[in-house]
Amino acid sequence: MRAAHRLTGECYIEFAETSEKMVVKIRAKLSSVVHDWKGRFLNDLLDEELRERIAKETEAERTLIMAHALSKHPVINCEFEMAPAFSTPVIENMGR
Repeated sequence: MRAAHRLTGECYIEFAETSEKMVVKIRAKLSSVVHDWKGRFLNDLLDEELRERIAKETEAERTLIMAHALSKHPVINCEFEMAPAFSTPVIENMGR
């Protein structure tokens, strides 16, 4: 659905689902210039599938990060909790 939504400013999207497949019809809006909507839709679909796969693979890490960010108690080593977020970089003279 997200892949189709990206095109809705330029064209109309229609879905027809059967037991075996889903058919997607793309029609131009009156003021729209015809572009390679099929190619864009397929690329956006691939992008969404990749995002979903990565989200599943990193769910545990994202949950830990969110728990840590929203918790009053340290989830990771206390030493890291007290470390400054940024430090002044050390710039060395490279013989100049």
